[in-house]
Amino acid sequence: MLSPTEKYEFVCGKCGRKLMLTLAAFCALFCMGRACGHDKSAQLIGLIESDMPLAIRIENFEDKAKFSDEDRRLAATHFLLSLDRRAEETPERVEAKRILVANLRFLTTDETKALLKCIYLRMLLTTDPRTRTACLYGLADVDPANVAHYALICIDDKEPVSSAAAELAAAKCNSEVLWKVLQLRYSFTKGKPEYYPTNGFLEANGIAKTWEEVRRARGNAVPDRKPERKE
Repeated sequence: MLSPTEKYEFVCGKCGRKLMLTLAAFCALFCMGRACGHDKSAQLIGLIESDMPLAIRIENFEDKAKFSDEDRRLAATHFLLSLDRRAEETPERVEAKRILVANLRFLTTDETKALLKCIYLRMLLTTDPRTRTACLYGLADVDPANVAHYALICIDDKEPVSSAAAELAAAKCNSEVLWKVLQLRYSFTKGKPEYYPTNGFLEANGIAKTWEEVRRARGNAVPDRKPERKE
């Protein structure tokens, strides 16, 4: 029986080049009609089998003239598929994933935002707090309307996750209900040394103010999101 994590030898039908790829990488190439290395997207498929080289290569996506939106979509899609791989979480691999997540912002387009949101939400479950922090800031880019809710869930996580969560929850809050939840949390933890970092970010964003005061201070730029009621 073929293993989804093992690498197998495939031969390119165009040039005869031999490739060592997992089944996921081969299927991605086959379904999209890509050859082994005849365009940048196909080359990227091979790179994703090794986390660190891909992390370094994704930095190059900052050059918008060099890579198309299709290249970015393919890279994001395959990275999402790669999260299902089971591999030993060595310190090197954890660090590689952190760099990958931090660099995923270079893949952001209107078409990839939904894919990247899935990746960030999945990676919020990772064991590395720095990676979870990068995920929160990534969610702020691709889903700013809801990032305050994600941040609230993470506000009692380890540092530096909790500080990032407090900053985003307060700064991106767009709901009076959510603001009151943050104020309630602040009132219970105020003055406790272990909560100084998170409460400092809440205070810097005016947690003592009423929601109307916050909205006026922001120039009414933040609409008050009402909970949707189902009939």
